[in-house]
Amino acid sequence: GENLIDTGKWAQYELYRQGKKNEKNCKNAPITCNLIESVPQIAQNRRGQVKFSIMEAGTHVHSHSGPTNCRLRVHLGLKIPEDTSPSNIPEKKTKLRVADQYVTWKNGEMFIFDDSFDHEVWHDNPQKEARVVLILDLWHPELTDHQKITLAAI
Repeated sequence: GENLIDTGKWAQYELYRQGKKNEKNCKNAPITCNLIESVPQIAQNRRGQVKFSIMEAGTHVHSHSGPTNCRLRVHLGLKIPEDTSPSNIPEKKTKLRVADQYVTWKNGEMFIFDDSFDHEVWHDNPQKEARVVLILDLWHPELTDHQKITLAAI
């Protein structure tokens, strides 16, 4: 909804938003939602989301930044097509740039970043396979409990 896509197709399947469970979508992902519900710091995060991010090959997401630095964003690689590009990540066809650092996804592995920093995404591969990532938001560890309960939802 923010016109972030330059080329390709990017879809998101939201499970939680602003500390509220999407009952309809969770019926289609009960295992994931049950796991998330067992971690209140994620499920009840009023400034966060939990969602599947599905990106088709040939997609570029413009440089953008998240609305706040009170959260950290986790990406868990669920279906990451093999990228046979050189090992230097800036040359990879599937990658995320956060500020001046590049990272890439691996199946079953996660990384955490502050999405309030400028970031940009590319996904392409010769086999034309989609990239699927589970995204979830954590409270920034430097926030106090009082801040977590008094900050307005976004």
